[in-house]
Order: sequence, then structure tokens, then C-alpha cells
Amino acid sequence: MSVLNGGMSLREMYPILNQKIQELEDLIASISGGGGGGSGDMLKSVYDTNGNGVVDQAAKLQTARTITLTGSVSGSTSFDGSSDATINVTGGGGGGVTVGTSLPTAAVGLRGNLYLLQGVSGVAEVASLAVSAGCTTNGNVTVTLDGNSFDVALTTASQGTAANVATKIRGTTFAGWTTGGSGTTVTFTCNTTGNKVNATYSAGSTGASGTMTTPTQGVLETADSLYICIRLASGSYDWASIPLGL
Repeated sequence: MSVLNGGMSLREMYPILNQKIQELEDLIASISGGGGGGSGDMLKSVYDTNGNGVVDQAAKLQTARTITLTGSVSGSTSFDGSSDATINVTGGGGGGVTVGTSLPTAAVGLRGNLYLLQGVSGVAEVASLAVSAGCTTNGNVTVTLDGNSFDVALTTASQGTAANVATKIRGTTFAGWTTGGSGTTVTFTCNTTGNKVNATYSAGSTGASGTMTTPTQGVLETADSLYICIRLASGSYDWASIPLGL
């Protein structure tokens, strides 16, 4: 007769081992349900209702969540993880963000989908009038600046020479413009930056002829803009520009 350490023979241990084996078999049966369908607290009919082998609550959230955008744009969608979700975005104009269909060719790539378009300094437009003759008949000459017309009265007695005509025009007030020049030349410099309608000059019936040119074209001051690639609700991609301030 064999005796194990501790003084218990194999024959004496057999009932104990047999009991433990039976307990293990009962446990396995309770888990498998005897037919592989699950039982107890892990029933397949409860946790895998569509029979795809994936626990249902692992495929989506038990409680759907709402994702909401705030700030200069708005939009929301419900998301439970069972499928992709799309947020239709509205607004954005108040934040200075504009969306376009093309990226300016002058934009310089920074990193990834980020591009920088450097702003430009503003330039004031300058027009120049070269007077070539004095006044031969009393009347008005007309100077038109950015679409606004100004009449200047001339007389043969005071503006009989081209220089005197230029002096009279130079001494006239033109709203939004500053006059300058000397001799028979009169310059008109706009007080604001930006491109303007080209200036014109008409001598009318005075005989005080002259030629108006625009030696300096105005340029509007612009800020640096950051461009970023964005995905629209339609699924296409466009560029959004974000001014960085002047």
C-alpha cells in the first residue's frame, strides 16, 4: 500500500479527488451549457443577439453620446460607436474664418496641411496731373478722384498760365486726398490704402488742358493668413483661411 507524505494513502485520497473532479465537471457544464450556447450569467442569447461572435455592447456604447461644436461654429451629432457619424457645421463667419475652393499660389507650406500666405503692406494711390495750358475762357475744370468729381473755377485773369492753373487746383480741397507737387504738376495722394478708380481730368471749355496719370496704384493692406485643409460635410476638401492679424 502506497502512503503519501502526510500519512494518507491513495485509497484514502480517492474519494476526495473524485469529489473535486466532479466539481470541476459541474463548473465546466455550467459555463458551456452542455451545448455551447452559454448559460448562467453569460448567455449568448443575451450578450450576442445577432450571433456575430462579438459581444453587443463591445460593438457600440450602451448609451449614445451627443458631440457638440461650440465657438464660432455650431453643429452636433449623436454617436454610439456603431457607425460613423457626420457633423454638419454652420457659422464661422464671425470668427474671421473664410472657406475657399482654391489655395493661393503664393501660400508657403509650413507643415502637413498648414500653409502661410504673408500679408502685404498697404500702399496709398497717387495720381498726377500735368497742366499744359492756361485758362483762355472763364469756367470750371473737373478733377475726378476714385469716382468722385470736384469742380475748380478758373478765370483768365488769375489762371492765364499753366503754372497758375496748377496752383489753383493744388490749393483746392479734395475730400479724402492730399494735394502736392510744384510748377505745372499737381499730385493727389489718397489718405487711405487700397486700389482706387483711376483719376481723370477735364478742362471743359476753359482751355486749361492737362493730362492725368496714376504713377502709383494703391494696394490694400492685408494680414498674414494661415490656411488649413478642412473636410466638408459633403466629404470633399477645401481650404479655410484664418487671418493672423495686422
